[in-house]
Amino acid sequence: MKTVEHIRRITGTFDNIAIGSDLDGFTDPPDDLFDISKMKYLRTRLENKHQWGYVNQIMGGNALRVLKEGWGDPQRNTALPK
Repeated sequence: MKTVEHIRRITGTFDNIAIGSDLDGFTDPPDDLFDISKMKYLRTRLENKHQWGYVNQIMGGNALRVLKEGWGDPQRNTALPK
């Protein structure tokens, strides 16, 4: 949570924050987020502090946006304009 708040304070937006679920690559995961089953608790903590739309951005929306910008939108079969 501290990292999320720090990035938001520095950038002034939630647009640059994304939480991944590829936890098998961690050599030292956070104590309270040691496997995927704990993601629901992270979401709950975020929802207690931030609006629903911001939480959705953090929990996957931003990552999907970046992938679509880089790879294109498969539904339109085109790269999205920058």
